[in-house]
Amino acid sequence: YYQGDSIDPDTPDAELQAINSARIAHETEINKVLWDIKSILSSGEPVFLTGDFNEPSHLDWTTESAQAGLHPLKVSFPTSKQVTEAGLKDAFRELFPDPVTVPGFTWPAGTYPETPDSSVADPEDRIDFIYFTGEKVQVKNVQRLGETADTSDISFANYPSDHRAVLATFEL
Repeated sequence: YYQGDSIDPDTPDAELQAINSARIAHETEINKVLWDIKSILSSGEPVFLTGDFNEPSHLDWTTESAQAGLHPLKVSFPTSKQVTEAGLKDAFRELFPDPVTVPGFTWPAGTYPETPDSSVADPEDRIDFIYFTGEKVQVKNVQRLGETADTSDISFANYPSDHRAVLATFEL
């Protein structure tokens, strides 16, 4: 469940509220995943963790991106922070480290119809990730697949999803 549109930067402790909301929504799941792959992570073997995390990244919601107007404030979102602290790297940010010059938004894909009760458009954000680690793993290319060439690196007519997909090429 994505809640990026519910963050009010004028609320006292807005960052803390966003972090707590994200923890309630995702902490149990990410702790289980990281526990399950813990022994593999320490082995040096390649590990890939991918998907729709329904939570932005601490690497994107920076002071600089807030000042640029991409996000309402800086937030150290906990899920991406836990994943990177566990030793995995964000493939997109490895190749495009600056979230201001290359935001890499994956949500929402513009061709997906709004829900009937939606009165406000969802904010653009990056909530779909490819994380990786391994002694010999190198990311070579990362692209977003989606609805138009303006919003995606590879576009498709009648794009069927509400998210842009992330495609990465690795060398092992």
